[in-house]
Amino acid sequence: MKSMEILTGFIYLLAFLGFVKFMDSGGFNFKKRYLLKHGISTVAKVNSIKKTIFSIGDDFDARPIMKIVLDIEIADVAFRQVTITHSFNSNPPQAGDKVIILIDPRDPDNVMLSLDQKGLNSEQ
Repeated sequence: MKSMEILTGFIYLLAFLGFVKFMDSGGFNFKKRYLLKHGISTVAKVNSIKKTIFSIGDDFDARPIMKIVLDIEIADVAFRQVTITHSFNSNPPQAGDKVIILIDPRDPDNVMLSLDQKGLNSEQ
């Protein structure tokens, strides 16, 4: 009977780890999908960027999760700051760099970096 409880616990653990992996891969990332479809694209300036204690991936190819403070100015909305987290496959932006962001038109606190950042800081 004890081995059955251990087996059941192990199965629950595997199911939980599979669910966590699914969530990490964007399986339930509704806000991100909504922003990609409906987000308003604008430019923001990186005020600060810091590495958090968290990362995505295993030890060999772990990508650190960065905490980024952005300065946003839109014609209709006054200047404001927003803090987001993001992981990067390659070089992250530096303080002072400009980045393209997507803002939720229904919830301006829902912000993410745009997938297309090409050429934005090349003229500096």
